[in-house]
Amino acid sequence: MFIFTGLFIIYINLGLYALISILIWSIVFFLSNFLVGINPSREMKIIRILSILVIVFILYYNSVQLPIITSLIFPFSINKITFLDELEISKDVEGNPSSIFYISNTNFTWFHFCDFQDVQDLLDILDHNKTYVVTFDLITDKSAFELGNPSLILGSPIVITKKSNPWLITKYLVERIRLANWTYRLEYDNKNRPGVIVKYKELYLYI
Repeated sequence: MFIFTGLFIIYINLGLYALISILIWSIVFFLSNFLVGINPSREMKIIRILSILVIVFILYYNSVQLPIITSLIFPFSINKITFLDELEISKDVEGNPSSIFYISNTNFTWFHFCDFQDVQDLLDILDHNKTYVVTFDLITDKSAFELGNPSLILGSPIVITKKSNPWLITKYLVERIRLANWTYRLEYDNKNRPGVIVKYKELYLYI
């Protein structure tokens, strides 16, 4: 049971290709170990050592190169809002985060001035086992925004998954909208269609 659990963890974190490679070299290791017991030749001992080194290399290489399925490991925006800046583990020489890579194509949706059901609908369409970077822009009139009027960024990008807490996100947005209205003295009338433009894209975290 312990062996199967370990193989499942390897599959989740490293991928099918790495799992198959490890299984093949594990078979080589056990076979060479068995043959060494029968005939302790120098060649079999070299193969046994080589198989161990290859398995270690595969584990190390994939842990560095392949993205971890972060939504299975880190509880993003469950008990508190998780900001993207909190995940910038390391930076390159130019000051850009080197530990994070996210897909460039952005998806858009529309919140009707931060209704809980809108947040829940967004979480429902997210893929399982994936993590997303989300930004929220406040607009005072959707029609004017579509004609090119500017929007107001409500805060730093946050990180969510399908399992994030919708009530927590709703509360966060309500507080940010209230602060924006008070700070900039925003006013609305019956003709306006205020709301929040939501931009989200998939995030891969490299450690």
